[in-house]
Amino acid sequence: MPIKTSNPASYDKIFEIYKNGSAVLSSGTTTSLPNNRGVLIVAGAQFTFRLYNLEHTTAAPSYADLIIPINTTIILPIQVKYYTVTTGSSCSIYGLV
Repeated sequence: MPIKTSNPASYDKIFEIYKNGSAVLSSGTTTSLPNNRGVLIVAGAQFTFRLYNLEHTTAAPSYADLIIPINTTIILPIQVKYYTVTTGSSCSIYGLV
């Protein structure tokens, strides 16, 4: 399937992965996320999680958990296959296509 490009560069679709303390799309070693081109992270409280790339190795340098501070919105232009959340009840992760 060819990749659809946008001009100017943008994302064409946003889908929920994790919303306010609950997994919308489960993830783990047996369930992978749908194809994506990046993730949008919205943290209403401090949020600690780990993202895994397509080779199922951690996308975070030195294999550390990512800690997003309170009231932060971030777009990471990385393809994510799996994720794990340590803490974050007022936080959301969205996939971007």
